[in-house]
Amino acid sequence: MKCYVSNQEVQFQETEVTFAAGNGGEMQQVCVHPAVSYQQILGMGGALTEAAAYTYSRMSAEKKQQLLALYFGDGNDYNFCRLHIQSCDFALGNYAYVEDAQDRELNSFSIERDQKRRQPRTHIRG
Repeated sequence: MKCYVSNQEVQFQETEVTFAAGNGGEMQQVCVHPAVSYQQILGMGGALTEAAAYTYSRMSAEKKQQLLALYFGDGNDYNFCRLHIQSCDFALGNYAYVEDAQDRELNSFSIERDQKRRQPRTHIRG
């Protein structure tokens, strides 16, 4: 299986990872039972978070293309993405679409923060 590593020394370094039978310790193994299935996997994907959108906005055009190819091309072959609603642990800060807890009419409702970074990178295909 292909695995891509990015850290302080390398970016998108491709390595090969293999699965092997063994008796690894608790929390250090992935157990695969090919004869047992619980549900159908429709695809794989990731989250389009504010932090991811910010990082993407600071990448060069070449790195953006490389990243998209790794996610949606022959790399991970993603076919699903999810968007968080309001703030999340990978936002650049805490926020809500309605900041005023007393605003029962939602007059202060705003998605302006999402429109700045996340929505320009979101394309919905039917």
